[in-house]
Amino acid sequence: MLGKQLLERLRRRGQAAELPPELAESTRLLGQHCERLLADPVLRLCFELLEEDFTVGFKGTTLGDREGREAWYRMLAALQELDAKLRAMLGDARRLEAEQRIATAAAEGRSRGEAA
Repeated sequence: MLGKQLLERLRRRGQAAELPPELAESTRLLGQHCERLLADPVLRLCFELLEEDFTVGFKGTTLGDREGREAWYRMLAALQELDAKLRAMLGDARRLEAEQRIATAAAEGRSRGEAA
């Protein structure tokens, strides 16, 4: 199953905790779920507001406040990493679906060739 392959790929990369079984079983559902999250206007607004808050907080620290600057930077980096992981999961799901379509079409082509 493509969903299981994706889950294993994400686990190897350290990109996924346990997914709900229905998502682990269907690459299409996993991709749709990621796409919905990335397109959700409330989530996008939250990302934008948090990024702005973290950037302002970072810029508001003094050069001597190394711990404060580091804390703001880590929060900003974590937010950006979350966005990147969602996009990577969506891309993986789309790529695996495309690979499956190609494999299915090739198998159908071979079957037609054998039947002829």
